[in-house]
Amino acid sequence: MDGIQDIIVTNAQVETGNPSRPWASGFAIFDGKLAALASSAEIHKLGRSRALSLSAENPHSKLSMIDAKGQSIRLSPDIKVGSSVRFSMSEAGEITVLPAL
Repeated sequence: MDGIQDIIVTNAQVETGNPSRPWASGFAIFDGKLAALASSAEIHKLGRSRALSLSAENPHSKLSMIDAKGQSIRLSPDIKVGSSVRFSMSEAGEITVLPAL
């Protein structure tokens, strides 16, 4: 795929692996790294500013905005903001965000 793939996921049930904040409703991945883990409203704000800056800097950049509609997503406990990430999907359709290989 040409350019950078950025992903904004909102309206999800994100299991964070962090005991002080066990759940979030959205996250953002920019340049292949977890950029934010927050409420859907906070993540939407990031998407708008990121889409504008990406289009100005790199016309080949892509921003995918995904409304997860309550889908359960699990973050590996060792993922922190700034970590490089990859996705895995189980046969049952559960999505897990894992550290990049």
